[in-house]
Amino acid sequence: MKTKSNLFLFIIALAIVLISSCKKDEADDYDKDPRDEIIGNYLTTDSLFMFGSFDSKETYVLIISKDDSDKDKINLINLWNDGGSYYAIGSGNFFSIPSQNVSGPYNMSGNISFDGNKISYETSGDIYINKGNGTKQ
Repeated sequence: MKTKSNLFLFIIALAIVLISSCKKDEADDYDKDPRDEIIGNYLTTDSLFMFGSFDSKETYVLIISKDDSDKDKINLINLWNDGGSYYAIGSGNFFSIPSQNVSGPYNMSGNISFDGNKISYETSGDIYINKGNGTKQ
């Protein structure tokens, strides 16, 4: 009889351990940064339009990184292949690029979205509109 009791207690203890090990750790969700999915280098093709007419096309690497000061921000490094760094604010797959100084008296704004390993964006400022898309490398 004692053997059956010990076996029964062992099975219950094993079941408790298995169930608790399968339980999702809430701390993992809290620590996960949703921007991790979009961070990386994107081979991007950018089309420039001036006064509404196509002007030129350029392919380059756009680097998306986290902004450590704000969990809602990402950095856009080398946007338009200019070597500069800009930022966007948002969450998930859609970010807004607030008005930022580009060069001299020029400002730009726009939006950027992500779909899996794909990126697309549109920026505008003064007489320029840039439309780009690319693939994460």
